Amino acid sequence: MHSMNYEDVKNNVSNTLSIVQEQLTAGDFSKCTKEELESQAKLYEYVNDITEMNHLYQNGY
Repeated sequence: MHSMNYEDVKNNVSNTLSIVQEQLTAGDFSKCTKEELESQAKLYEYVNDITEMNHLYQNGY
């Protein structure tokens, strides 16, 4: 299994979250409904938080 470093994971999640939030702001519901985009945004915010907490835990903060 390939392991990504913290910065790569953080950037990937942050970029995906930004894209979802931009689609919501623009009202771009061509691929997903508003509810699906809101759900995705919540999921990526959660993953972002968990990724950060895991990084801090592993580094003893």
